[in-house]
Amino acid sequence: MVLNSNNDLIGEIETCVRDANTYYILSFAPEPADGPNDYHAIEVKIARPKVKAQTLAGYYAQPLLKAQ
Repeated sequence: MVLNSNNDLIGEIETCVRDANTYYILSFAPEPADGPNDYHAIEVKIARPKVKAQTLAGYYAQPLLKAQ
């Protein structure tokens, strides 16, 4: 989060702390990639007004390592 919306630094920090105290964790188990660093975009949609997700834009999948 970038704190640059106004000069109220204490208020901005309070907002960060409040946001950090209310969260959900979503996870999934993607299939292994065919090759290294296979990029996949992620989009989280929420059906509630004024609620937003703070997420990564995507992830890099890796191939399954074979035992030698």
